[in-house]
Amino acid sequence: EAACTSPGRSRGAAGDAVAEGVEILRHDGLVVLISLADPGVIDGACVATLCYGNDAPTPVDKLNAQVAVPRHLRMQLGPPSATALPPEPLPGYGPTLPPITQTLRLAQPGGPPYKP
Repeated sequence: EAACTSPGRSRGAAGDAVAEGVEILRHDGLVVLISLADPGVIDGACVATLCYGNDAPTPVDKLNAQVAVPRHLRMQLGPPSATALPPEPLPGYGPTLPPITQTLRLAQPGGPPYKP
């Protein structure tokens, strides 16, 4: 399972490999990070992990992510590792609990030249 942390934060025991993510959303306690796989391109597709965390004192239930991409891209969104996040024990200092993770693959069919 991939781990995402905000830049400057770390999770896991000493020696654990932890990927740094880029925060793309923080709204009403829901925090979403994206972290590119290493290497970023696997089998011709850009592979990233979406990580969903909770920074609110209330739980998040029935999490359902939807992604829209331009027509020239092919997108595959894997199943989430869970659909509920427990309440954050330290609101405003988190998320400190393990995130929900989900794999996102983006590919551009055909070959170069690629559209931006």
